[in-house]
Amino acid sequence: MLHLPDLVRKGRGGFTLIELLIVIAIILILISIALPNFLEAQIRARVTKAKAEIRSLQTCFESYNQDWKVYPRGCITGHPVKCSHNWGFVAANLTTPIKYINAIVDDLFAVNYAVGGIMGQVPEGHPYAKYRTTRRLVWNALNPNEAPKAPVPKDKIAPPWHLYDSANPAVYKNKHYLIASLGPDHIEDMIPQYAFSGGYTVNNEFYSPTNGTNSKGDLAFVGP
Repeated sequence: MLHLPDLVRKGRGGFTLIELLIVIAIILILISIALPNFLEAQIRARVTKAKAEIRSLQTCFESYNQDWKVYPRGCITGHPVKCSHNWGFVAANLTTPIKYINAIVDDLFAVNYAVGGIMGQVPEGHPYAKYRTTRRLVWNALNPNEAPKAPVPKDKIAPPWHLYDSANPAVYKNKHYLIASLGPDHIEDMIPQYAFSGGYTVNNEFYSPTNGTNSKGDLAFVGP
């Protein structure tokens, strides 16, 4: 009957330090190859998801327009003034009293983003984590969701649409609304005020994966 010391002497005593270091080095190399690909796949999946959700919002916007002859305004929920403006986030009134869409989902690229340069995180479910939107017309005075303070011509161009139109008329001229996700760079690239401060480059507001999935620009639909 062999004892444990005999088995150790008959077999291999274990890995040497050099062998262990080689194994660790190989594992680290494999991780360095696989991790970027995994992160790229995550970003691509989020881009695909955001594009699908924007398409759903397009359908919702068209249904809203059929009822009210105007596209939904953007809204900064909870703000007493800015909720009457046209730029902001997809408004909650699209789910009630008429359910144009089942729920206003988060823009995954806006979660934990510092809005407007103000430091601080935006958690999931926060109004500022929604898709950005604006429209061309000020409002339809017959729409109870609008509640204008004074009569305004139906065809009046709303701020900030005139800024979009001035900055990039090839894209925004004669269009009626836009819906945008912040995209993989997590930055609001579609703010036309930057055109007048040197921080905005025409057409660079649109995301393109040409330079990698972390390219600048927003995922956006402008139409119809």
